[in-house]
Amino acid sequence: MENSKNIVMSTKELERAKIIVDCIDGKYTINEASQLLDLTSRQVSRLKKNVKQKGIGALSHQLRGRQSNRKIPEETSKTISDLINEKYWDFGPTFACEKLVENHNLIYGVETIRRIMIDNNI
Repeated sequence: MENSKNIVMSTKELERAKIIVDCIDGKYTINEASQLLDLTSRQVSRLKKNVKQKGIGALSHQLRGRQSNRKIPEETSKTISDLINEKYWDFGPTFACEKLVENHNLIYGVETIRRIMIDNNI
């Protein structure tokens, strides 16, 4: 299982990795490992299988270091920010959100609009 890339893992993932490796080595049964990890035996079996196939990196979060799938594009954020600065600078996030939907067909949640307003000091 030699791999040249570094794997970043949290403390919880490191503890999980140690127990799963010990389970693979026969120091723990699946049931013992499941009790230690507070997981079901089926989950432990799945983790063991993934570690055997893909290496210890299979236990780290797979989206770590990558951009979120839910992140809105930078140009859209800029467009929203510009519109709010030009037309809705004195509105709160909820009312600004309603006006963006009504007048510009930009359908985003109030919290998204709030975050854009905070990021742009509006």
